[in-house]
Amino acid sequence: MPVFTSSIELSDDYPSIQPSLNLNFAGSRALDPHITFTRDSVGTYVDKNGLIKTAGEDEARFDHDPETLESLGLLIEEGRTNLIAYSVINTANWNNSTSTVTNNTTETKAPDGSNTAFKYVPDNGGIGWVSVYNTADVINVISGTEYSYSIWAKPTHSDYTGFRINGDIRDNPGISISANFVLSGDGSVSGTYDSASITKYPNGWYRCVATATADATTTEEPGFQTTASGDGTKGFYAWGYQVEAGVFPTSYIPTSAAAVTRAVDTATITGTSFSDFYNQNEGTLVSFSRTLGVDLYQTATFEFTSSNVNAELIGLEVTNSYNRFYVYGGGASASNYNYSVVSAGTLTKNALAYKLNDVAGVRDGGTVFNDTSAGIPIPNIDRATIGYNFGYGNQKQQHIDRLLYYPKRLTDAQLQLLTS
Repeated sequence: MPVFTSSIELSDDYPSIQPSLNLNFAGSRALDPHITFTRDSVGTYVDKNGLIKTAGEDEARFDHDPETLESLGLLIEEGRTNLIAYSVINTANWNNSTSTVTNNTTETKAPDGSNTAFKYVPDNGGIGWVSVYNTADVINVISGTEYSYSIWAKPTHSDYTGFRINGDIRDNPGISISANFVLSGDGSVSGTYDSASITKYPNGWYRCVATATADATTTEEPGFQTTASGDGTKGFYAWGYQVEAGVFPTSYIPTSAAAVTRAVDTATITGTSFSDFYNQNEGTLVSFSRTLGVDLYQTATFEFTSSNVNAELIGLEVTNSYNRFYVYGGGASASNYNYSVVSAGTLTKNALAYKLNDVAGVRDGGTVFNDTSAGIPIPNIDRATIGYNFGYGNQKQQHIDRLLYYPKRLTDAQLQLLTS
């Protein structure tokens, strides 16, 4: 059985058996040739220098923390649409008031390294604003749907940091997003919204995010402005406006003249690439991953399934609210829920071991879940999916750091050690 990448660093307490599948995405920043990866569109990611880069159609993305530049592994995302017709702000498609604006400023590089940042400076004594108001590029929102607004912003002067995202997606009672961001230090946010966040990027940029739920099916005119009167000299650079239906933001989706959809990422191992490493009778799955959002119900990080029978499953599920280890097959099942919150961005280590009448699961080196009545081996398993729950059809936002498979049911002590 082949070892696809370098083995893990071992101590005397680690399993002596080598994994037959070892996918170190964060370490290698590469896709193993045994994996079939598809995405029917381009997609963006943060490269090792903290810049926003574009991957082509069917090209896997290996993401990085924009502040620490840590390698985060394989980025898996659901399909999303940026509803803003022109994500790079410009005077031809965005209106402004009480301010002086400049397209494609050369004073600073945009988060993607280009000269496409927009500069606006409020007039002396005025609170300037920029918006798609009174243009042909307003967006449509649906009642009861939550929307995430995001934009990169950077102050022109270090002592002028009050930046605001505006979103009026309620007919009553008025503005539902008025998120005030302080663009200095680690950043902070206050104001009116359902949720909000701010993330530091290189070269003084911050990605500002705010969400709210529409209470009517209507049109909306997103925008941004200052939080205090200007002096005619100080202002902000802005770039990459995005509005998407969802309770958290996803990677940047550039647009020009119309809304754009980024397709879903899929990663699978099938055929001999799967059978070469898989043991029908016993084995152990290990996953190191990070969730990115808060709407992750029934999302698997590493799952073995049957192309013929959806109910034949072995997998690890990590969500914002719980972990689940599960084995289904032959009319019998073993499943355990660990109802402890998994915070977005936190590296979570899980292992699931299976053998006839012997299933065990553990998260982060904790207490081992055991079930001795599972009734496996599992029939007809013939593929592996990464970041996808086949049984429920869910593919949500994750960074997959590392995946391993051992063709043996490891001991409980070894499971704890591997996930500590």
